[in-house]
Order: sequence, then C-alpha cells, then structure tokens
Amino acid sequence: MTQAEIVSRQLELYNAHDLEGFCSCYADDAELRNMGEAGALASSKDELREIYGKKFSNPALKARIANRIVKGNYVIDHELVDGVSAGDKPLEVVAIYKVDGDLIQSVLFIRN
Repeated sequence: MTQAEIVSRQLELYNAHDLEGFCSCYADDAELRNMGEAGALASSKDELREIYGKKFSNPALKARIANRIVKGNYVIDHELVDGVSAGDKPLEVVAIYKVDGDLIQSVLFIRN
C-alpha cells in the first residue's frame, strides 16, 4: 500500500467506527499531537484506543478529505469533521500523517 492508501484506509475505518481496525493502521508507539500544545494527545496504541473508543460512541462522527498533499512519507490532509462541534458547521483540521512502512507513526493536528 502507498502512504496515501494507508491514511485513506484509517479514515474509512474511522468513519465506520471500527476501533480495532482503525488502531491497526498505527504503530504501537504512534504519537498524536496538537500543534502548539505541550505534550502528546497519545503516545501509544493503547492511548489511541482509549481516546477514539470514546469518540466512536458518537454516531454522527464522520470525516472527509477536502484536500490532500503527499510528499514522501508524509500525507497532509485538510479534513472536515462532522459531529464534534455545535451546529451544522464541520470542524476543519489539517492532519499531517507520517507513515513508516505500512503504519502511521505520527499525526500532527492543526486546528482552527
């Protein structure tokens, strides 16, 4: 699989709320961070499972890609996420995925 295919696969599993499938796309020591915030949101697959297990309980949670750039082993997605903010407007997020081999090693989120 290409880096873009790996990131697309985890997005499909995210939208299906398939926690174990989603987590299988990530390295055991995957790190997720928000730009400009100290500390990681998650620094292991177990922490990832805990965070997204809670998120997936919301049936309205869905994400779609507005734009994508692939550069080497980085996939940069402009994502529109429904079901996380009040009102009808989706949350806009830029997610920078680093893919090593067939697994996502890290994600840096830029939120507005």
